[in-house]
Amino acid sequence: MVRLELVSTGSEILTEADRPARGTDIAALTGLSRGVVARLSDPQVKHLKSAGSRPATAVLAAWHENTAYLDERGKPLVLPTKGPTSFASLVFQYGRDVTPNAILKDLLSAGAVRRLKDGRLRARRRSILPIIPEADYLNDKERGCRTAGAH
Repeated sequence: MVRLELVSTGSEILTEADRPARGTDIAALTGLSRGVVARLSDPQVKHLKSAGSRPATAVLAAWHENTAYLDERGKPLVLPTKGPTSFASLVFQYGRDVTPNAILKDLLSAGAVRRLKDGRLRARRRSILPIIPEADYLNDKERGCRTAGAH
């Protein structure tokens, strides 16, 4: 999410300065690699990644929206874990540099994906809720930052 915001802001800064917002220039301005900038600048990826702050949310959204991962009725395919059209290939496209295993653990724990007896994966939900820290956690962190800054 932070990287996506960096790319967006970098593009805006260059445009306001009457300079073309090329991937190379955005990469130089933000410190991100050109590959990351290219992936995040793709309109389809931008749309899917804005679906939520969890990388697993973007993967799940792509599983329901990218035609390469849909059957003839428009339903998400049951995917093998590895291969050309697989859960791993989906994560590498939409998982924001998070490993397939980490995304799978998140989706399984959220009940959004089920592992079948043969090892393939079936999407059970279209989305999952973003992780939102408890207010007490945020207040503790804020107090800790103030204390650390006072020394």
